[in-house]
Amino acid sequence: MTIKRLAGFALFVAVVVSVLFGMTPNVTGQARAEAVTRTRLYVFDCGFITVADPKSFGLQKEEVVPWIDKISVASFLIVNPRGPFSGKPECCRMPRCSPETRAGLRKRSPQWRRRSRFQHFQPQGRANVTAAEEFSMTTRLQVVCFRTVTVIAVLASTLVAVGVLNARGVRVVSPVSTTAFAAEQAAPPSQEYLSRGDNGFFEVRIYPLKQNLIGNTYKFMNNVNTFQKETGMNIIGHFPDQDAGKYIWMRNYPNQAALDQRYRATYDSAVWKSGKLRGGITETGLAGSNVFLATATKYSMLQSPYVAKPESAMPGKEAKELAKLYAASADGDVPACGRCGSNPFIFEVTLHEVKPGMMDSYVTHMGENVFRPQEAKGIRVFAQLVAYAKVTSLSNGGTFVPENGTFISIRLFADEATRRKQEMAVGEDKEAVAKAAQAAGRAGLNTIVFSGHPSFYSQMQQ
Repeated sequence: MTIKRLAGFALFVAVVVSVLFGMTPNVTGQARAEAVTRTRLYVFDCGFITVADPKSFGLQKEEVVPWIDKISVASFLIVNPRGPFSGKPECCRMPRCSPETRAGLRKRSPQWRRRSRFQHFQPQGRANVTAAEEFSMTTRLQVVCFRTVTVIAVLASTLVAVGVLNARGVRVVSPVSTTAFAAEQAAPPSQEYLSRGDNGFFEVRIYPLKQNLIGNTYKFMNNVNTFQKETGMNIIGHFPDQDAGKYIWMRNYPNQAALDQRYRATYDSAVWKSGKLRGGITETGLAGSNVFLATATKYSMLQSPYVAKPESAMPGKEAKELAKLYAASADGDVPACGRCGSNPFIFEVTLHEVKPGMMDSYVTHMGENVFRPQEAKGIRVFAQLVAYAKVTSLSNGGTFVPENGTFISIRLFADEATRRKQEMAVGEDKEAVAKAAQAAGRAGLNTIVFSGHPSFYSQMQQ
């Protein structure tokens, strides 16, 4: 087949598909044999949209699954026998419906049952909508699907033609994509932090804390900490932020193989599966998890492997007393210790959302323009990390999901007074700093900041 004939064939396929699927059905006079006797709800699954911040949908990040950054989009068609439903049009589009909401719709109404490939639900009841009216409404939504098929078919046929042309040595580049192609060819190589942990990486775990159960959490995590050190885990420390309701802790691995081995030694062990690390309690005070695997940038003081300094691991008098108190507590007993510690040392963790494709510029901006001047003023910028994966399904050993839009910074302060004093010494214009960060790649003006304090069993105390 010559190139000219191939191009003509691709155009013919596109036209035929457009005629078959792209035209609007003529529903005049068409009706089903029997009249519709029940009210109906059609639910159309329209895929997903990627959401950087769920606040735009009236949700807080704590209210959604941490590792999911997508919200499902659905179209609803209500066939109401008594006219417009609550004064609204009969064809309603509701793009903010989440998977949990759709699942809840089915659970709350057991009498609803699926009837067709359009997820047609039919409740028990009476109705007097004519079949012609219903068919007219459903075909209007079907046209959207047909036109989608048309677009896909046109693209597919075009790709086939382009593929054959390229195979024959003909370079096909559209005028629109010429600039993008040139930019792609001139793109710099990936930075070292995108090596996905080949030279060592860190695991940052952030768990939601349940209120008034910190004593339970400490009993469980103290046992976990002791056991995991025996299985080879390199734990940097535990830093709960009780004011924000978060439990933060970190681990370090030399490579992915070491992580796999340590995960198996820990989570596949008889000790872990037996539940004895709970210390006889049923409620650990932890709810969910947000786990990042991240590599250090070249600007980061924290590098792999992490080796704790003896002076930073020196526990204070209060920590030693709490350790004795918990060691003496029997299974099922939780020491009454209030907030269970008052170490003023601050382990400040900040999560930055970065726009797609701008991580390189954001890392450079934060390393050179933000944190370097802060370090010159005495602020301890402990870590600058780029997340490359999230870990889900922790109860089953972990599933790794790619992540490319999170930058994590960690600063250390002796106490709150020191933090205020040092930040005032830097003298930053908060608004100017935020705008510069946005220009460098930050998605939005705000970041998520947690101010953790060492637990009595944390490897890092100061």
